[in-house]
Formats: sequence, C-alpha cells, structure tokens
Amino acid sequence: MQIETFFKDDMICQQGDINETIYFVHQGTVDVLFLTETEEIKVDQLEELDCFGIIQGLFPKTPHTHSFRATTVTVLITLKLGDWYMMLQFFPASKFYIYDKMSAMH
Repeated sequence: MQIETFFKDDMICQQGDINETIYFVHQGTVDVLFLTETEEIKVDQLEELDCFGIIQGLFPKTPHTHSFRATTVTVLITLKLGDWYMMLQFFPASKFYIYDKMSAMH
C-alpha cells in the first residue's frame, strides 16, 4: 500500500488506463467522469471512505471505464495487484472468496 496526495484538478487516472490499482479515498473528494469525444460528464463524486478501481485492482489488464479527478486536496491509499497477488497462492480459500464476491458484483 502507498499513500498518494493529489491537488485540486489533478487527474488521478484516466478512462482507458490500465494500472491494476485499487484506490481508497482517505481524505478529500474525487469526481468520477465519463469522457466522450466532445464532452466530459460528471457521473459521481467520491469522498472519504469511498473506493474505486476494484475491478482493475483485482483483474489484470482491465482498463478503467471512467476518469477520476481530485476536486480538493485529496489523499488516497493505493493498492497495486502486483504488490499482494502472490500472497493469494498461500490463501486459496481467500482467493476464491474474493473473486467469487467480485464476480457476483460485476
């Protein structure tokens, strides 16, 4: 896990990015944006204790379907798949549980 700080209007990640990262909002707010060829549509705003990138952080090479931009000074905790994935081989029941729950949500 890492702690990352973003300032107002910083792009955290963009629609189409592949970074295998889950983001947890520790402090601040984040706009969720859907980009078309001609416009930027705000579809949600995330705040403290929200998270995003769960699918991207669990399933390799999955692109983000939205862009995320800090709307205030924002502190995020990030978890990259490569940093913890190898641990799942030692906890097969946990691996099955995590992916089973994600499949049910998606």
